Amino acid sequence: MNIIIGIILLLLLIITTFLKGKSRTLSVAMLSYMWILLWGNIENPDLENYQFLYEYVGLNGIGFQTSQIGLIFIIKIALYFGLSYTQFLALFSSIALFLIYITVEKHSKKPQIVYVLYFIYPFLLDLIQIKHFLAMSLVIFSINFLLKKTKKDLLIFFVIIAVASSIHIISIVFIFIPFVINMSEYKLIKTISIWVLIATPFAYTNIFLNILILFVPSERIAHYFENRAEFGFLIQYFIQLSLLAGVFYSKKYLTKIGIVNQLDMIIYKLNIYLIGLFPFYIVNGTFERGFRIIMIFNFIIFSNVYFSLPRKSKVISLMVIIIFGLLLSVYYLVLSPDEDIISPIFKNNIFFESII
Repeated sequence: MNIIIGIILLLLLIITTFLKGKSRTLSVAMLSYMWILLWGNIENPDLENYQFLYEYVGLNGIGFQTSQIGLIFIIKIALYFGLSYTQFLALFSSIALFLIYITVEKHSKKPQIVYVLYFIYPFLLDLIQIKHFLAMSLVIFSINFLLKKTKKDLLIFFVIIAVASSIHIISIVFIFIPFVINMSEYKLIKTISIWVLIATPFAYTNIFLNILILFVPSERIAHYFENRAEFGFLIQYFIQLSLLAGVFYSKKYLTKIGIVNQLDMIIYKLNIYLIGLFPFYIVNGTFERGFRIIMIFNFIIFSNVYFSLPRKSKVISLMVIIIFGLLLSVYYLVLSPDEDIISPIFKNNIFFESII
């Protein structure tokens, strides 16, 4: 029943992309379904770790040495009000989804596409990696404050990124966005290219770790520098470059028809900037989480292109991006993990079990 509801909602959202309007009712229904999956799930690879941390903080008042202070802080807030882990997850995941919702609704002309693509990939990973999901929602929301270009809004942006980084350290890479978006396209490409060429050889040494521990306690980041990838990083290179190409041609098309906007340019430059993560993929594949954070942004620009296409082109373009999303989902959720992580998400949910 659980997965059938999801499939029906996905199909209805896809159908509404061919109609006028944003179908907010269906979008809210889809987000509500995702919310239930988030807090109601009782079996996934990271669940026991999060539950143990929650109980540990409740008993000792502190987290582990490797715990992010922002996550511990919001856990303490939940514990203060006597919330269980499930209630904590329900509360803060609802806030995160709301931040995503208001950003997508504001900037996408066809939000339904964004929600469909996000559900296909990477939502199910975010459901498991709660820290990443909470931090991602803050980064997504923070971009709104870069569009106004006032000192106050810039300060708010930095505060939000700081909070996101205190929940998941990978978010710190976005602290440089204000400088990135003010660079010319040529200068940004040149800078990132030079960085990748210089940094890649050092990825096979411990120099990155030695530099980072000057700013971050080694306990929090040492595990990122264990088990270097052999050739798996090449697949991530291909995926990221493919998405960059898609965003580039989307930006080019929107410019051609005269409706490109400031956010479209930011999304394009973000994709170029995050090519700078390439050397880190050699160190550990988990650094791809930095790029995964901007997937919703990429879906927004794709949705705006889709909205502007002639009706005859919509079907083909929608099929292409959905198939690409499904391929990403298969790679990250089926081929990469050592265990089945999809079935337990849909089979083990306290909400759906209680109503069946």
